[in-house]
Amino acid sequence: QQPQATVMKAKQLPLEDFFRNPEKTSYQISPGGTYYSFTAPYQDRMNIFIQKIGSDSATRLTSETDRDIMGYFWPNDQQILYLKDQGGDENFRLYGVNADGSNPICYTPFDGVRTEILDDLPEFPEFVIIGMNKRNPQVFDPYRLNLKTGDMELLAENPGNIQSWIFDHDGKLRAATAIVDGINSQVLYRETENDEFVPVLTTNFKETMSPAFFTFDNKNVYAISNLNRDKAAAVVFDIKNGKEIEVLYENKENDIDNIFYSRKRKVLTTANYYADKRNRHFFDEDTRQLIDRLKKELGQYEIGITAITDEEDRMIVRTYSDKSLGSYYLYDRTADKLSKIADVSPW
Repeated sequence: QQPQATVMKAKQLPLEDFFRNPEKTSYQISPGGTYYSFTAPYQDRMNIFIQKIGSDSATRLTSETDRDIMGYFWPNDQQILYLKDQGGDENFRLYGVNADGSNPICYTPFDGVRTEILDDLPEFPEFVIIGMNKRNPQVFDPYRLNLKTGDMELLAENPGNIQSWIFDHDGKLRAATAIVDGINSQVLYRETENDEFVPVLTTNFKETMSPAFFTFDNKNVYAISNLNRDKAAAVVFDIKNGKEIEVLYENKENDIDNIFYSRKRKVLTTANYYADKRNRHFFDEDTRQLIDRLKKELGQYEIGITAITDEEDRMIVRTYSDKSLGSYYLYDRTADKLSKIADVSPW
């Protein structure tokens, strides 16, 4: 007679544990690397906290009690910007507050107007690009906002079909993508902000040509394209003449999802694609060494760098897997020190 097998039952977990909001989330780092920031509940609403690196205590910067803060970022080393609506109307306004809690300000105090962030212009600490439906409630126009004076400059009027605006490395609005005839995509270009936009390429629904960002000389764009091929590849696209001029990387089995670059060193770093999981093609040996270093301690997880200083010497690292919501880490590259900040769902 065979011995009866022992049935091991898995621990039963409360259903609520799978749906609980993180207690601390959305970690970022200040451009100079002095602070990291995060959102956490205050009177049941998500607010912004900052913590000096090396300190054990955090300071709450905002005290919003009617609605959660939906998103925030550091435009410069002295200030945090965030979006919040009024009573659930989804007409988000842009607010700012200094890192020491002083000078709270609402930059877009317009009734019935929704604000969105188009480009944080990291090379220009005093400016950001926002989109607002102030002129026409049905479409969003791009504005350059001066964070010191509050002045706004309308950069273009959206005719209603623009899907994205693309800025060069000097912060100038030079390209856009649009939908035409209901289903076709179009790329538009202008040499300067004083010129009119001109269509340079129109593709059908089977084709992709998505500009990612300008080349570092501001002449062409890096893009994701499947023109004349089966899979989307990372390419250089002559934006003025509307033609592809170089294939940077293509994978025969998978579409390229995105490409990234180093702002400090002005080089391409990786092209990402998804197969069994996210994979990286490295353009840059320095970035390969960085990811390999992080994998030495965190290799059982998927790894993403979610925020980085201007000098690219300190960064926020996010991990996750099919079994875990993961954790946030601070990596100091100069000291080669990886420190856990918080688990996303410690329960």
